Amino acid sequence: MALDKVNKIEIYQPYTSEGNKLLSTYTNHEELKHILELLKNSEESPNFSPNTEKGGPDYFQIVLYTDQPIAYKFDLQFDGATYYWYPWDPAILSNEVETYLKKK
Repeated sequence: MALDKVNKIEIYQPYTSEGNKLLSTYTNHEELKHILELLKNSEESPNFSPNTEKGGPDYFQIVLYTDQPIAYKFDLQFDGATYYWYPWDPAILSNEVETYLKKK
């Protein structure tokens, strides 16, 4: 997928009582660029194991849109200490991603 072609990002909170809940939509070029940089700069960590002492992680879904007819969806999680996602193997994200996961 060509990240430079992304023109919209939606963040969802899945598994709520109302179903998948849209938290925010981003179309501003600078915001898109920053979110994509956070994803690209994540650190692959194949042996990462989330901290589950206080229960399961918080789940999010990030949907990347381009001018193509299909969008790309990735799971993003937070275990109370670490944000991580699964582009292929688990990858650790900067805590800056939290800014974009709040309802807008």
